[in-house]
Amino acid sequence: MPRLQLDHIVFAAATLDEGREAVQTALGVDVPLGGRHEGMATHNRLMGLGGDCYFEIIAPIEGERPERPPLFGLAAAPAGPALLTFVLRADDLDAARAALPADLAGHLGAPMAMARGALSWQITQPADGGLPLSGALPTLIAWPHGGAGPAALMPECGVRLAELTVRHPRAAAIEAALAPLLDEPRILFETADTCALAAEFDTPSGRRILS
Repeated sequence: MPRLQLDHIVFAAATLDEGREAVQTALGVDVPLGGRHEGMATHNRLMGLGGDCYFEIIAPIEGERPERPPLFGLAAAPAGPALLTFVLRADDLDAARAALPADLAGHLGAPMAMARGALSWQITQPADGGLPLSGALPTLIAWPHGGAGPAALMPECGVRLAELTVRHPRAAAIEAALAPLLDEPRILFETADTCALAAEFDTPSGRRILS
């Protein structure tokens, strides 16, 4: 049976500065600069959350046209800074997709190869570059040789994830589909009329909420 683990949490904004300021206000920390996603006209800021999990602020690069659809539906700038989705790491990406119900796997799209410098990975993306089930269905990622990825090498700001709540009309179906593959008590699913994500973090300033 393939296994899934929480890889990272995605926070998006219209600009990287706007995202940085929103997270700094909410969590009281300044997320360090990351890098660019070549061909997708997006860039990010990254911080480790301890262990093999990290936090990403991502935004379109102003004035740059993507050569292929950006990840997470960012072909259009977000209306405002918000917690967008979460990414689960697979030890076997093809097997993990095959283990999901066909309708949910169809929302994920096919794996595509990405690279930045010496780092390479595979990540699922719908053909239109959209966000699976508005972000309630996680994107799947695989690092080389089933590894844990770069989280342990990222700067840390004393922030740890306490809880991630995913609300969506199909929350129960998503939870049931992921349950055989994912053992992550910090991720909670709640049925709601619309999609919304909220995360609680333990920070140097105490427990903070980001949504």
